[in-house]
Amino acid sequence: MRIALLYPPPWKISPVGQPPAPGWEGPPEGFAPGDLDGDFYQVPYGLLSLASQAMHAGHEVKVLNLSAYPWPEVEHAVSRLQADLYGLSCWTANRRGMALMAEALRAHHPRAHIVVGGPHATALAPELLAHHPAIDTVLVGESEVTFLELLDRLAAKRSTRGLPGTVYRDGRQVKRGPARKALRKLDELACPHEHFTSHILMTSRGCPWSCTFCGAESSWGRGFRAHSVPYVLDALERAIARLPVKMIAIKDDTFTTDRKRVLALCRGIRERGLRFLWSCDTRVDMLDVELVRAMRLAGCQRLSLGVETGAPAILKTIDKRITIERDYDPSIPELVGDMDQLIQAMLNIVRNASRVLGEEGTVTLQTRIQRQLTIGNARYRLAAQINIIDDGPGIPPEIADTLFFPMVTAGTGGMGLGLSIAQSLINQHKGLIECTSRKGKTIFTIFLPLGDDISAVRDKESNSSD
Repeated sequence: MRIALLYPPPWKISPVGQPPAPGWEGPPEGFAPGDLDGDFYQVPYGLLSLASQAMHAGHEVKVLNLSAYPWPEVEHAVSRLQADLYGLSCWTANRRGMALMAEALRAHHPRAHIVVGGPHATALAPELLAHHPAIDTVLVGESEVTFLELLDRLAAKRSTRGLPGTVYRDGRQVKRGPARKALRKLDELACPHEHFTSHILMTSRGCPWSCTFCGAESSWGRGFRAHSVPYVLDALERAIARLPVKMIAIKDDTFTTDRKRVLALCRGIRERGLRFLWSCDTRVDMLDVELVRAMRLAGCQRLSLGVETGAPAILKTIDKRITIERDYDPSIPELVGDMDQLIQAMLNIVRNASRVLGEEGTVTLQTRIQRQLTIGNARYRLAAQINIIDDGPGIPPEIADTLFFPMVTAGTGGMGLGLSIAQSLINQHKGLIECTSRKGKTIFTIFLPLGDDISAVRDKESNSSD
C-alpha cells in the first residue's frame, strides 16, 4: 500500500507579510513567535516508528513534516500527494492544523482512508471522530501492531471496524474497539534510525508511577518497558552516523528508572567509542552521584527534571494529599553560594520526603538562626539552620547509618534516593546535613554558614591553594 504519514502545522500558518487566518483556523489570541518551542517542530518519534514498521512490512511510505509550512504550501503538498492511507500525528498544540489537514485530504482524496494518532488523539478519540467527519479511524496509545493490522485489512478490502486499539465509525455511531495489550518485546520493533535522520531517541516506554496530571499511562499503559542495551547501542550508532551534529535527545518519560540498565548503556557507549552529546528526562529521586558521573562520562550534557509544585492548592488539585507548611525566620541574612545547587539540594530532600509519604502527609519547611556553630574544623558566628520535617513512617534502622551513601534505598518508596547528591552539594558550600528519625517524625537538618565567615574561609582556602 501507498502510505503518507504527515505531521500537521499548529493551524493555518499565513505566508510572510499576510494577516493571520481568522477564527479557530488561525493562531490563538496573543500568540507570539517563540510560544511554540523547538521541540514542537520535530517529527514525532512515534510517526517515524509507524513508518519503519510499515516499510519493513513491504509498504511504500512517505513521511512529511509540515509543521512549519505556510498553509498554501501545505494545501499544495496535500493535493499532489497520492496515497491509499494518510496518517496524521495529533498533539494538543496542532489539533487545529490536524483537523484542517484532514478536511483538505478528504477534499482532494475522497476515497482514501484517513487515520489519526498521537497523545491528543489517544485522550480524546471519540471527540475527534464526533467533531471531524473527515477522519475514519483513531489509533489509541501504542499503535505499531494496530497500524500494521489496519493496513492488512485495508489491503485485503476487509472491514476495519472492531480492530483492537482503535476508535472508529460504525454508521453514525462512534465505537471503541477492544483494548490492545502493550508490547512486551520492544526489541522486535524495527528501529526508526535505520531509515530516518532524527536527533530524538526513545529507549523505553511507560513509567512505574501514576501521576494524575501525566498522560504516559494513557499512551503506553501502566508500567515500565525498555529496549535491551544492545538494541539501544545499535540505535545510537545508526542515529549518530546520520546526524550532521552529533547530539541526541533521549525522550523517555523517566530515563533512569532502571539504574542498572542506564549504567550498562553508559558503559556500552564508552566501550563502543561513541562520541556524541545527549540529554534526557528523569526525576530528582532517581539520580545519585555514581549514576550522574557515569552519564556525564558517556556524554550527557543536560538533565530535565520535573518538579511538580510546592503550592498546597496545586498539590490538592493534582490529588497529592500532601501539605506543605512553612515556618520561616525572616531575619536570616542572605546566603552566599550557588543558589541553583542549594535549591537542588533542598528539592532532593523534599522530594524524598514526599515519596515516603505517598499520597498523604505533611512536609514542614523551617528556618532558624544558629550562633557559634562548629562544622568540621571551622567555627562560624552565624549559620542558617534549615529543617525539612515529615510525618512519615520514619527511616528503617537498617539504612540509618548509610542513608547518604549513593543509591541507598529502603524499597519502592524511594527512601534515601537523591540524598547523596544533596549532601555533596551542601558540603561544597561548607555546610552539613544531619538526620534524626522516628515513626511519625523525620527531620533533615541543613546547616549553612552565613555572612563574612564563609567568605573568609573561602578566601583562606583560595590563598592556601595558590
